[in-house]
Amino acid sequence: MRVIAALSIVLTMLCSFVTTTGETQSNELINTTKEYPTAFVIRENPMAFESLNEVYHTLLLTACENNMDQAYKEWQRVLYSFNTFAKQNQVDLEGVKMWIKIFWSKDGYVEHIAYDLKPQSKKIKKKELTKLIEQFIASYQEPVTSYEDQFSHYGSVAYPFNKTAIHAD
Repeated sequence: MRVIAALSIVLTMLCSFVTTTGETQSNELINTTKEYPTAFVIRENPMAFESLNEVYHTLLLTACENNMDQAYKEWQRVLYSFNTFAKQNQVDLEGVKMWIKIFWSKDGYVEHIAYDLKPQSKKIKKKELTKLIEQFIASYQEPVTSYEDQFSHYGSVAYPFNKTAIHAD
């Protein structure tokens, strides 16, 4: 009987340790997203991409209260703003096609952007594009929406970008 009681105590302590360790690791992951690059190529940093996906698991659509029109407009606005920013910095994105995932903070500010150029994309130096994206993130001060959790969206973009599609009501 004492052996069973002792085993029960040990198992309870072990389960408690595992649960606490898991919570700590999860909290550390949430608190250390700043350790990941703000902009990066998915194929070149798959570990960062996977880690960020675990933290930013809520969808933009969910953060927009499942309003498809609002989520689409917010997504389009960020992509158009990036195009405008590129033009202001004398970078021509026309012909650039990429898969892109944007990661937002709870307050709706862009924190990370991961991307990968599509095979049919115009040739552009990834280091220059990554630097441009980093500068964009640092300067972009238009929150999308606020939500109780960080959120993200994965999609595709091809430049040039049609402004009227974004601002049409």
